[in-house]
Amino acid sequence: MELMDQLGLSEELAPLIHSQLPSLKLVTEAGDFDLVDFSTLSTPHPYVSLIPQKDWLEFMAMKAQETGHFTIKMNARAGDLISENGKVTGVEYQQEKQSKSIHCELVVGADGRSSQIRRAANIDLKLFSSPMDVLWFNLPAAPGDEDIDPLAIRFRGGLMLISINRKDHWQIGWVIMKGSKRETQEAGLPRLREELARLVPAFADRVDSLKDWNQIRTLSVQLGRVKQWYKDGLLLIGDAAHVMSPVGGVGINYALMDAVAAANILTKPLKNGTVTSNDLGKVQKRRQLPTWVIQSIQSLAQSRVIALALKPDQPFALPWPLRVIQKIPLLKRLPAFLIGRGLRAESVKLTH
Repeated sequence: MELMDQLGLSEELAPLIHSQLPSLKLVTEAGDFDLVDFSTLSTPHPYVSLIPQKDWLEFMAMKAQETGHFTIKMNARAGDLISENGKVTGVEYQQEKQSKSIHCELVVGADGRSSQIRRAANIDLKLFSSPMDVLWFNLPAAPGDEDIDPLAIRFRGGLMLISINRKDHWQIGWVIMKGSKRETQEAGLPRLREELARLVPAFADRVDSLKDWNQIRTLSVQLGRVKQWYKDGLLLIGDAAHVMSPVGGVGINYALMDAVAAANILTKPLKNGTVTSNDLGKVQKRRQLPTWVIQSIQSLAQSRVIALALKPDQPFALPWPLRVIQKIPLLKRLPAFLIGRGLRAESVKLTH
C-alpha cells in the first residue's frame, strides 16, 4: 500500500479493496493471541488490504498501458530463452497456437514458484523440507459473519486451518501433513466437513456446500531459493528466485520489493542499453538478506510450530519466542514489521 501511495495510485485502487485487516489472530485451545498486530506499524496503512489478485493485476496492467511504454500479450506462454554468445537476448513464446519471440535487453523471470524461465535457464532451485501441504477451498458467507475473526489461524487437536473473510465468501486453507492428500481423500468429504465444523463451529451450518473434491485445490508447500538469481541478460525475482512458504502470507510483499529494487537499480543501465551481470548482481545483493531472514523464520515456524500442531496427540503450546513477544509491547511490532514491510523496505524512485 505504501508503494501504491508512492506511485500515486492508492486512491484509484481503493474501490478494489474488499477489506482492511489490522491483525492476524491465532485461535487455539490454549487461548486466542494477536499473532501479528499491524496497527503497531508507523504507516498510513497499518493493516492488510485484501484485493482479488485478478483485479489488482488488471488494474496494474491498465495503469502501465497508460504510460504509452508498455505492451501486454495475453494468453501467451513462455518457452525457451534465446541466447547469443552466452547472453540471454530474448524469449520464445506460444500465443494462439503460434510460435513467436521477443528480443530484448533484459528478460525478467517473475513467473512464480514453477518458473518456466528458471527451467529454461537451467538454474537449479534448492528446496528445503516442508512438513505440510494446504487444501484451499471456499465456503459461502452468511449473516453474522462479522462476529468471526476475519483473518485467523486455528489450531485444535491436530487440526489447522487458515480462514480469510473475502466478504462474499470465506477462503479456507486446510493444512495437512506433507503427502497426506490421498489419505485425506480416502477418509472422505464427510470426515473433512465434520472436522471443519469441530474446528470452527460457526461454519457448521455451511460445510455441506463442500460436495466434491473438485471444489478443493492443493498447494504443495515448498520453501527454497536459487544460489544465483541472474545470468547475463536474465534476472529472476519473486518466487522464481526464492519460493516462499504460505506462512505469514509474505510472498507478494517480498516479490514486490524485489521488483522495486530491480527498477531502482536497473532503470539507468536499461536506458543506456548497458545492463551488465554486475548490475543484475546488485539486485540480488540488495534483496538476498531480507529473503534469507524471512525464509529462515518460515522454516522454523513450519518445523517447530506447524509440524507439532498437526500431531493429534500433541497439545498445542505457544512457542516461547511468541510468548515473550506477547508480553513485551515493543517486541510485538517485530512480526508485523517482518511480514508487512520486511527487513529492507524498498521505496519507488521517480527521479530516473
